[in-house]
Amino acid sequence: ISQEGTISAVATQSPGWVNLDKSAPVTTATADGRVLASSPTSAWWDASATVTMVATDTLSGVAANYPTYRVNEGNLSIYEFPFVIEKQGSTKITYQSVDKAGNVEGTVTGYVNIDETAPSLEVKTTPKKASGWYSTDVTVELVATDAVSGVDHLQYRESNATTWTATTGTFVLTSPANAGAHSYRCQAIDKAGNVAQQDITVNIDKVGPTTLVQQKTARVNRPVKLSYKATDGISPQVIKVSIKVRNSRNAVVTSFYLDPKLVGKWYTVTWVPRSVGTFTYSLFARDLALNAPVKIGVAKIIVRR
Repeated sequence: ISQEGTISAVATQSPGWVNLDKSAPVTTATADGRVLASSPTSAWWDASATVTMVATDTLSGVAANYPTYRVNEGNLSIYEFPFVIEKQGSTKITYQSVDKAGNVEGTVTGYVNIDETAPSLEVKTTPKKASGWYSTDVTVELVATDAVSGVDHLQYRESNATTWTATTGTFVLTSPANAGAHSYRCQAIDKAGNVAQQDITVNIDKVGPTTLVQQKTARVNRPVKLSYKATDGISPQVIKVSIKVRNSRNAVVTSFYLDPKLVGKWYTVTWVPRSVGTFTYSLFARDLALNAPVKIGVAKIIVRR
């Protein structure tokens, strides 16, 4: 209203907003639910993995056609659906997003490192024994290699055990703790979790057998059965079994070389004496670890007409 009392028009304008977004969006990439590795060796998958990307921006929102990504040095692609990485080894993935205000996320780099191959594993024992029986403590060495992710750790356990024992590669099986027949499972695990296993049998026997014979009465020129037996607390069998018959002058008059025998059982061998007198016979045998007997059985044979 002017001083003259007239009405003047007043200009009006609709209210407006100033929307300010200074923060770049954030993109998260996972492979089978795990965040991508930060380097070509820092984390591993043991099979092909599906990569999923999620971009978020709490203010203006993520712009259309983002995120974008590149696999290794390939073409730039718009992320629309999860994609699969199948190649063994390390695959580099770079990605970023832009929001609707034009804020650009710095390029993010992650890796999908895949190793589907188990390590190679060789188990060595010292000393080597073809029979599998040892008369000493046994050193076991695990030699493992893995060309992709690398070997992570080595373990072993007795076959009926439930827990594993870690080893740096070499361990010693001792007697009496490991005396007798024992089977062990050794394994190597790579950084992707792939497992290689090898079973070994290590039988330790440090104590030789005891041999037994029985005194006999015989007739000259008539067969007599000489009885013999070997006992051993560990080995189930004796080898290099022999009997020697000696006369009163300790001269050997006959020898028998016998096949391997089970311990704890009596066996017989037939001998025909050719003269009267007192003879002795003794039994020698080694166990499977080639230990000599701790006691050699000796008995008389009294031969009459």
